[in-house]
Amino acid sequence: MKVFESKRLLYSTWDESDAEQAFRFYGDPEVSKYIGKGTPSSNIDSVKKMIQKLKKHHDEFGYMPWAIINKKSDKIVGISGLHNFNEEKQPELGFRILRSEWGKGLATEASKACINFGFNHLRMNNIVARTHLKNHATVRVLEKSGFHLVKEEYLKEIEQNVYLYKISRQNLNNLKIQQASLLDVKNSARLHSCDDQSKFNEYIKVFENEFKKCEEIPDKHTYFLAYDSNNLVSFAGARHYEDSQDEEMYKTIKSLPSGWYLRGLRVHNNWQRRGLARMITKRRLKWLSSRTNQCFVFLSSEQKETIPMYKNLGFVEKSRGWKFKDIKIQKKGVLLSYEF
Repeated sequence: MKVFESKRLLYSTWDESDAEQAFRFYGDPEVSKYIGKGTPSSNIDSVKKMIQKLKKHHDEFGYMPWAIINKKSDKIVGISGLHNFNEEKQPELGFRILRSEWGKGLATEASKACINFGFNHLRMNNIVARTHLKNHATVRVLEKSGFHLVKEEYLKEIEQNVYLYKISRQNLNNLKIQQASLLDVKNSARLHSCDDQSKFNEYIKVFENEFKKCEEIPDKHTYFLAYDSNNLVSFAGARHYEDSQDEEMYKTIKSLPSGWYLRGLRVHNNWQRRGLARMITKRRLKWLSSRTNQCFVFLSSEQKETIPMYKNLGFVEKSRGWKFKDIKIQKKGVLLSYEF
């Protein structure tokens, strides 16, 4: 039974009829090398017993390490999910991926999806993960998924040391949202460049220019920034464009209507799919509500997750097929409008 999905994968409860497919990775010594004591399943019957154990866990807690299914092939390509098999009885992330599917980013995609399900649907506050000290691939997956290293500890079940990782559910209510100033330039450049130093200096100049406009023409230009403590986790802007005054806009995008446009939305990877983009956009709309009766947002037609978010907030599609030229790319765009 399907429980949820991500871009390329479906997440389903297990059935004993899945044992043969699961044996492809449970019985693979390479896949099992850094899991538990590193011993692969010896036969399909042992996998069936594991599935029975997972189903019992689901009946007790309402979640499990789910079967992950490739949407294109409709085949099981691994297992990923949450369990309470540890002594502390706290939610723990675990996963195995079929060896032929390694190197495609499926482990990271599945981990992020399971974390989001745990936080947003099961309302968990913390999730842990453990991995062998030499399992560098899993360490990379955990760190990409937002986990931080807590400590190295001895795990008596396997009689060796492991790394203990942890991730906590960020609380949107604790975020501080403020309008941008020149003091926020470096933080914004760092977030936009994803800490890529080669792009950081370039974006410093971009945000200096943007935030100067916020101070010089505050009735025409603004940015909102969301901070978690001292860490910038999102920013989003709004600007009024007129073709007589903003030639830069109309050189890039021809013949769009003049007016207020939402622009420059960025959310830190660890905060994506947690409602932050929606929250900071509502803040922009509230600010605009006293300044205009209508605003627009122009997006690439490839932004398949962002477009539904705006439509859910009440934006309607005005037109599509616009040519959007960037420095290195050319894409078709979608124009959405919002009536206050």
